[in-house]
Amino acid sequence: MKPYYKKSSLQPVTVEQRSDDELLIRYLVPPESMYYASGINYEESAGNIRVVMDRCAINAGCVTMIKRPTPLPADRMAQVILPYTGGKVTVVYIDGEEQVFP
Repeated sequence: MKPYYKKSSLQPVTVEQRSDDELLIRYLVPPESMYYASGINYEESAGNIRVVMDRCAINAGCVTMIKRPTPLPADRMAQVILPYTGGKVTVVYIDGEEQVFP
């Protein structure tokens, strides 16, 4: 999993538990001309989840694990549902990592 965005590009990032096995992740989609934030990719290890916001070229195929809904709302906040089995959830950015849940 390769991070494509700086933390400041996606803020605010919020996480809300919807059920025992689902989290709602909201993040700001940055304006871009040749690329777009397509959704999230994640990996689970030792009960913890690491998440990256995926970035795709507009004219190329892209494989994103959980695609964000389109079109975006006026506030440019994407919402995706992440399967959750417990543990810590960390978002990985180009310039660092942040535990966002719990």
